[in-house]
Amino acid sequence: MIKQFIRTFHPVGQGAFYTEKIMTEARLEGYNIVYDCGSETSDKLVHLEKQVNGAFPKGENIDILFISHFHADHINGIKYLKDKYKIKKVVMPLLDDVSKVLARISLILEKEETAIIDNPQSYFGDETTIIQVNPVSNSENTQDPKEYTIENLYAEGIINSGDRIKVSIDWYYIPYNYKLTTRSAQFINKLRRLGVTVADIKTIDQIENNREKIIKAYKKVDSRLNPLSLILYSGKNYNTTLKTYHSKYHYLDFNSRYSGCLYLGDIDLNQVNIVDEIVNRLDGLWGTISMIQIPHHGSIENFKDSILSSSMKFAILSYGTTNSYGHPASYVQGSLLLHSIYPLHITEVKDSIVMQLKNNLQIKNKKLRRMRLEHK
Repeated sequence: MIKQFIRTFHPVGQGAFYTEKIMTEARLEGYNIVYDCGSETSDKLVHLEKQVNGAFPKGENIDILFISHFHADHINGIKYLKDKYKIKKVVMPLLDDVSKVLARISLILEKEETAIIDNPQSYFGDETTIIQVNPVSNSENTQDPKEYTIENLYAEGIINSGDRIKVSIDWYYIPYNYKLTTRSAQFINKLRRLGVTVADIKTIDQIENNREKIIKAYKKVDSRLNPLSLILYSGKNYNTTLKTYHSKYHYLDFNSRYSGCLYLGDIDLNQVNIVDEIVNRLDGLWGTISMIQIPHHGSIENFKDSILSSSMKFAILSYGTTNSYGHPASYVQGSLLLHSIYPLHITEVKDSIVMQLKNNLQIKNKKLRRMRLEHK
């Protein structure tokens, strides 16, 4: 049973670094979960590194790192994260050959290393178990989703979208890997018109040799190229009250009836039928979502208001205050307010941090007094 829970949306600016800590009756030291770790706000990532330093006490491990996709602003802090903490398991999207080429192009154009997709096991090291999630399109013929505990999440390498990762008896993490075909197809078609096919740019050298044509095609794609996005449900399938705190301008304390959070990374909600697909797959859990992370820093190109439901009370908008993209869009913020959803703005400003909390721990008076004396 969950004894203590804290979900944190860290203020890293134009990026994403979200963490959850769960303490159970069986494991009071807790489980540490991370969804993405990156930022574009500082070239040297100094601000992000400070947030990483403050996320977990020294000596703790990260039980699972979930990676939504491979844009620099979502992963360029992972190297620092893995150098500072032992990461036991990484859950990431499974890339087919074409998606791997497209992801590699994005990283090279952003001047980031590609080892995390070229050879993730080597990148993270032998002590980390790499689990890749099949795209939804490859999972349609499976029967009931499998269920794993964090401990027995196996090392065979691949699970299906919709498989459940359980903490204790009543908390689930459910990843779904969605292919985003619209912009990928745009890019591939633009590239083909310039005389280059995907088969021509599989290696780093081939990408460098075709850099000018790649950049030309890239600029003609609507918004940033992203071949896939791993979204994540976190929560339980019945009522539990969480307190939500936000103190950027004033201190707020909200109670939400449900604990579910839907992390959307940079998914394109305007892709045909994708919102209906997400809702249908989450099925009975859909009504337990009280917190939603708006994709791509509140970009209007990635947003569709049909993703919003009556159970949702809060929405996370992560962005840098000096970003040049116009994030978050006023249309997105207006849609949230029309649906009575409170927009929570997470920027690089330290006190824009948002936390959701649950505490069932009871400390006896004698033990509490002893702890106070020891502290003195």
